[in-house]
Amino acid sequence: MRFLEGMRPRQARPVVWLATGIASVFVALLLVTGLLVPGFLLDESESSALPEALSTDDSDRPAKEPPWAAVHLSHLNLTPDVAVARLATRFVSHLNAGQAAGAVEMLCPDKRRLIRNAVVWTANHVATLRITTPLADAARPGYVTIHFVGVIEGRQRRGTAGIDADAQGRPRCVSAFYSVG
Repeated sequence: MRFLEGMRPRQARPVVWLATGIASVFVALLLVTGLLVPGFLLDESESSALPEALSTDDSDRPAKEPPWAAVHLSHLNLTPDVAVARLATRFVSHLNAGQAAGAVEMLCPDKRRLIRNAVVWTANHVATLRITTPLADAARPGYVTIHFVGVIEGRQRRGTAGIDADAQGRPRCVSAFYSVG
C-alpha cells in the first residue's frame, strides 16, 4: 500500500472506510439484482433448471424471423377462420405425431423461449390431443384461444394454445401453450 505510506494512521483510516463502503455497496447491488433477476450472471448453457435436451439455443434463428403463418398461409388467400383452423390443427397434429421441430417452428419467434420446452415435452411423449374450440368461428383480432383435451403418456390432459392474430383476425403464430392434468 504505497499510497498510504506517507499518511499518518489517522489519515489512512478514512481511505480504508471508503474502500470498504464501496465494496459493500457493490456486494449489496449484486445481491439485490440477483434476487430481482435470478440467474442474470449465468450463461444459459450453465442453467440446471431444464434438462439439457430441452434447452437448445435458438441463436441460429434470424433476428427478424417472420411469423409462421406469414410464410405458410399468407399466399393461400384463406379467410381468417379457415386460416386459424389450419394453423391450430397443424400445430396439434405436430404434437400428436411427435414432430417437435414442426411444432416449435410454429411458435412466435418472440415467445419461443418461453413456451418451447412445454411444446417439446408434449411432442416427445405419446399424445392424442383433440381441439375442442369450434374453429368455424374462432378468428378474433389480436389473439385467439384454442382449447384442447386428450391423453399424454396415458394421463388425461386439457390445455390451451394461444394464437397471435392481426387486426382482421388472421393468425400469425402460436404464442402460448400449456396443458394440465
